[in-house]
Amino acid sequence: MLKRMNFCIASAGIVLVTGVFRVRADYECPPSCLAPDCVCAQTAPPGGFAARDMPQIMLLTFDDSVSTDVYQQVRQIFTNHVNPNGQPVKGSFFVSLDAVVDYRSIQKLHAQGHEIAVHTMTHSTTTNTTLKVFREEIVGCRRTLSELAQIPPEEIAGFRAPYLMYNEASFHVLQEQGFAYDASIIERPGLLSSGPSSLIWPYTLDNGPAQSVQPAISHYPGLFEIPVWSLFDTNGIVLPDAMDPPDEYEACMQSLKYTFLQRYTGNRAPMGLFLHAQNTNQWLQRNPWAVDAINEFMEWTATNYEYVWWVSVGDLAAFMRNPTNAAGCLSYAPFQTVTHAIPPDEDVTRCVYTNGLVSTCADCPPAYPSPGTVYVDFGVMTGGVLGVQVSTAEYARIRVDLMVSNNLAVDAASWHVVIHTRTNRQVVGKYGGLYTIRQLSDVQEIVIEPALWMRPLYSGENETNVYFVLDGLETNDVQCFSFSLLQLVPQRPRILGAACNDAGEVVLSWDDSAYGYAIESSDNLSAQNWATNSQAEALFGTRTWTTRQEEAWQVFRMNALP
Repeated sequence: MLKRMNFCIASAGIVLVTGVFRVRADYECPPSCLAPDCVCAQTAPPGGFAARDMPQIMLLTFDDSVSTDVYQQVRQIFTNHVNPNGQPVKGSFFVSLDAVVDYRSIQKLHAQGHEIAVHTMTHSTTTNTTLKVFREEIVGCRRTLSELAQIPPEEIAGFRAPYLMYNEASFHVLQEQGFAYDASIIERPGLLSSGPSSLIWPYTLDNGPAQSVQPAISHYPGLFEIPVWSLFDTNGIVLPDAMDPPDEYEACMQSLKYTFLQRYTGNRAPMGLFLHAQNTNQWLQRNPWAVDAINEFMEWTATNYEYVWWVSVGDLAAFMRNPTNAAGCLSYAPFQTVTHAIPPDEDVTRCVYTNGLVSTCADCPPAYPSPGTVYVDFGVMTGGVLGVQVSTAEYARIRVDLMVSNNLAVDAASWHVVIHTRTNRQVVGKYGGLYTIRQLSDVQEIVIEPALWMRPLYSGENETNVYFVLDGLETNDVQCFSFSLLQLVPQRPRILGAACNDAGEVVLSWDDSAYGYAIESSDNLSAQNWATNSQAEALFGTRTWTTRQEEAWQVFRMNALP
């Protein structure tokens, strides 16, 4: 679940501004801006160190979905190189969640020490995207990556906007949700940067952006901007594409080496290789020499130059909060490569849906992940018909066949059947269903659910291909205890705390903030008479709520709004 955070909610709406690039010729570093919480934009190295004493920080990032093919390709790069401390180099993956995303591969990358960051769920946001949609896309992506790739949510702290198209709303959500950095704004010479050897270092947005931006962006204290630094050709001309090197081997290698040397012999501002690798139309896959070229460039930097570190974007943000010189990097905590054990393949579950497949070591989500289904769970529907047929089978066993019918006017996302038998009867065979067994005080409870590959039970349809086999010939002890059709309903948030403050007010806090919530209260302990509180009918993007309640024994619950 997502961490609790404190933030203020502006009473006015977010205003999306379009128009020409805003030039920050007036950017100034206020005297009150002090590290680690505030870092001003500048071309001088941080911490007061001389450029020659700084490490040359290098970034290797990949945007969009991580498929099994992408995983195999990037492993050809990351397994070949180490940093000056002898540990594996690290990269950053800005992940969006399309039909080929593989959460098992993402889990492996994280376990190998790489950074996983957010690139929205659907890769469909633009400069016109609303605050509500950006919140659903960003928070939903982080929650899905955390749960299905089993990554602590606090370790997913970076964001890059699809197509590098951000707006005020995207930055609002990043600060609201406690992200460490954004990495969406292109940096080219101009404003504070004077040329390829003197580009700006990362900075916080306490005084707004120090780069040319469109649309305008206001102030976001403490949120780092990691620039998308451009590459240059050998004449010092900025390449037209902010991401991906040229599509010709010689031009690519010349650009990478020239850009590196300008940084290394200049102010040692970080350099990034910002790549796309998702499909055959993107840079890493459409150029058959691309992997070899990246390997060659990384080896060239390590062999010929000192103090070159390939780290994650999150590591760079941490470095800017507490910079050190080149000598100090060998023992510098953010530059260590922390790895984890990878769960075995037998722990992987294949979750099959009508619109996609999910491979994960976690439990299967109720529905295929999308902005509309991240915050849903199963709810019981009133209706449906269950037929149970018990017959003898071979080897002194009985077979229990189920027929599940949806006689409702709406589709059922799933169903479950609870069967009670006498204790100690063994399930020795099954088809079309998953089962769990619990030993109760005087009966054995068997819960049957549809297999992961089965599609939803649509209105008017039957499911007859589900049965299980029990040992023994007794048929009269097989009793149907319950049967339910299930639909997807908004998931009620988990209340993290309810306390009274010094002013006598009740303060509620809860998890998940991508959707809106309604808070209901009851003035008795049995909580039979829930009433929606008029102050809290639609809270969007919040995790705390304060109210003054005079009634004794007040109890609360929360409902997610659809």
